[in-house]
Amino acid sequence: MKWALAMENWHKLSTMEKANIHRTALEVTALIAAYILTYAFTSLGDDADDPFEEWLYSFISYQTLRLSTELLFFSPKLDEPMKILRSPTASMSFFENTIKLVSQMWTPFDEYERGPWKGKPKIHKTLMNMVPAAKQVYRIKYVEDMKGWLE
Repeated sequence: MKWALAMENWHKLSTMEKANIHRTALEVTALIAAYILTYAFTSLGDDADDPFEEWLYSFISYQTLRLSTELLFFSPKLDEPMKILRSPTASMSFFENTIKLVSQMWTPFDEYERGPWKGKPKIHKTLMNMVPAAKQVYRIKYVEDMKGWLE
């Protein structure tokens, strides 16, 4: 009904108001497309036999899921902005990892009990997270884990 009312008064709207309506329609369309693509590529990845194909579909679905999270940043749904605000800058991650590393030096032989790091020392992962290139290689290689974090 609001849409019909806006169309009746379209000629009365300013150029900026019309542009805002177009922009909002485009963002909603992009959000819907991102959700559809995420679902489609997740389904394709579940059915893939080739490990590279599975990784590729997971990578694409991760990127589309990330796009939808960023599009929802200013929405009233509060959990979406919190995903982004948890790690607002790269420097904060570095400080977090430094504090974590210092605390792990007291127990350097603690290992992960489950997940992709199972059996590996926790201090190793913290050190790897401090090297930007190594962290990105890991994130791309294990994109399925990153997708789970966004979901």
